[in-house]
Amino acid sequence: MARRPRTDAEREFGAAFSRLLKDVRAAQGKSARDVARATDLSTDNIYAIERGDVLSPGIYTAHLLAREYGADLNEMASTALSQVRASDTGTGAHGE
Repeated sequence: MARRPRTDAEREFGAAFSRLLKDVRAAQGKSARDVARATDLSTDNIYAIERGDVLSPGIYTAHLLAREYGADLNEMASTALSQVRASDTGTGAHGE
């Protein structure tokens, strides 16, 4: 069965979530290799997610990354959604 095309909203959320994952990793001073070792994911997969090549990583992958960063997956998703909404309305950190 073919996957349906992503909506604009799904692509925007995926891009915001990808940026958030990259920003959290960088803020913690972790390399992609460090995260790969801790999560048993490949560095290529981590980079692909962070670049936005994978706009909707599987729930297990997202959980592994959030856990490695000591973050709550629901809070990370809410943050990404808030960023999308803020950019849509021209408010928030990116629209001030």
